[in-house]
Amino acid sequence: MLVDAHTHLDHYTAEELPLVLAQIEQLPCRTWAVSMDLESWELTQAIAQNRPNIMPTFGIHPWNAHLYADRLDELDGPTKASLHIGEIGLDFHWVEEKERWPKQEVVLDYFLRRAAEQNKVVNLHTKGAESLILKKLKEFNVERAVVHWYSGDVATFDELVAHGCNFTFGVQLPFSELIQACAQRCPADKVLTETDGPGGLEWLNGERAYPSHISSVTKNLASYRSIDEADMRGIIGRNYTRLLQNDG
Repeated sequence: MLVDAHTHLDHYTAEELPLVLAQIEQLPCRTWAVSMDLESWELTQAIAQNRPNIMPTFGIHPWNAHLYADRLDELDGPTKASLHIGEIGLDFHWVEEKERWPKQEVVLDYFLRRAAEQNKVVNLHTKGAESLILKKLKEFNVERAVVHWYSGDVATFDELVAHGCNFTFGVQLPFSELIQACAQRCPADKVLTETDGPGGLEWLNGERAYPSHISSVTKNLASYRSIDEADMRGIIGRNYTRLLQNDG
């Protein structure tokens, strides 16, 4: 089984989307399509309709959190309707306006509280705030979490592992020795794959990421972990199923 546990289907153009959807079905690839605000949630839901390999989820990205910190009541309906939650989190690196950081925390706290109440997995953006997010996961008693594109220090990575977090490794693997090290030390039952399509790879080398890239991601991850690619696919598929079914 191929798994893309973090992608933005609503970010593809109308011209790109038919190929994206065809690849998801042909691979096939179980796909977690995150959203970043109310508008992208509506678009992602529409794209995923009648496509069982796609799981759309609602979230407010930390880049947009300042727009919603005073509108939390508007998030109740979409949060309840979403099977799980994402993309949410904190970003104290790319968001340079420090006055927005407390608003990110307000929105993250809202979602973590709802995740605990509704027994939902969260898909997390942690850039520059890894230790604080770990603190909040403990505070709100949220263990069923996917940390997307982790880039913090190894010590905090190990602490997140100890808390029970899962980690997506993706198109960034060949570009970062830190991420390669984390991919090697991550427990086998916590490993997932992602494309962060379409923009993740584009940010790295100018190339748009498509679902088909998940094959090379899985191959790279298997290589860094020194196991057979088919075994890697099996591990990732079982991890994804177990996480979302909450069977232990």
